[in-house]
Amino acid sequence: MRLAQVKAPRLPPLSEVESKVRREVERDREEKLAQEKLAQAKKAIEGGQSLDDAAKELGVQATESGELGTNTPIQGLGVVPDLNKAALAASTGDLIGPVGTTQGAVLAQVTEHKGFDATEFAKRKDQIREQVSQQRTSRLLSSLIQERRRQEGVWYSDALVEQLNASNKKS
Repeated sequence: MRLAQVKAPRLPPLSEVESKVRREVERDREEKLAQEKLAQAKKAIEGGQSLDDAAKELGVQATESGELGTNTPIQGLGVVPDLNKAALAASTGDLIGPVGTTQGAVLAQVTEHKGFDATEFAKRKDQIREQVSQQRTSRLLSSLIQERRRQEGVWYSDALVEQLNASNKKS
């Protein structure tokens, strides 16, 4: 592969980018509307309405996220560090948000805080250490194998892999 030509930077004509600009403007408009609706719902909840009732009014369902850590993925949302950090800093019962996500905006309520249990950790310390050690060893071994494959130019033919999988299924 070679570079055939270097083109000077240019400002594209509107006709070239119009559909993309329209989509972005619409997405921004929808995000702003969602933020406004969630801000109103937050006020209603702070006024005594339940989170479930507020969700119903918005046409959505409130769901439990499960336990959160600093970078724990949230079911249906993925990793939202701002939301996780706010939830960990908040007190039980506090409302968080609206917070923007790649899926839209979200309003959250902290239902429970679980603190660090030193005695439980002491009981499981060796098990946790062994698990982390195995994970690190596995990652190291995998990276060494990948590096060696790269150095030696080893690759697998997709057709050969499919053929081997098919013959294993017949056996």
